[in-house]
Amino acid sequence: MKDVARRQDIFARPPPPPPSQTERWSDEEIIRLVDETPCLPGTDNMLVLIAPDTAVKRCWKFDATVAEQLSMQLVYSHTRIPLPRAHRVIQHVHGRGDAYLVMDYIPKYQRLQTAWKGMSMWAKLRVIVALRVYLRQLRRVQHPPSMGKPGPPGPKPLRCSGLQFYECIKGPFPTSEALADTIVKVTDEH
Repeated sequence: MKDVARRQDIFARPPPPPPSQTERWSDEEIIRLVDETPCLPGTDNMLVLIAPDTAVKRCWKFDATVAEQLSMQLVYSHTRIPLPRAHRVIQHVHGRGDAYLVMDYIPKYQRLQTAWKGMSMWAKLRVIVALRVYLRQLRRVQHPPSMGKPGPPGPKPLRCSGLQFYECIKGPFPTSEALADTIVKVTDEH
């Protein structure tokens, strides 16, 4: 029975926390706190804790940050994958870009790339199984009609960037086939 309970906690998302006090704060108050507060260690100077339950991620481009928020909301509402809730995006020029993403803070957070080295074989296997379950859930997510084009979600089609494009920015793409063709072409070039 203990193994079943342990197995379930990998795949179950905890209930959402109560609304944060920061949801009543203005954008100006949040910007002031982010500017006055040092970044959390181990976050590449990108994450600032502004309340015990709320963090702000310093982001590079506003449009990409809006797409990230929409993606997080889509995954949060259509899967059981544990991830922070994205509350809002604030457009504000800072040293690393022009946007802040306000979201839930996950205590005891550690990046998988950092934790992996110290994990036992069984712990790594649990992560692999969990990732497989998460991918299955993500494949079942249906995009709302307004986001029918491939690429980052948003009110309009956006250009794509990422490892699959070797850090180049491509698109927007009219169809999934056009996206797949571009990925193959870029891969062949490298």
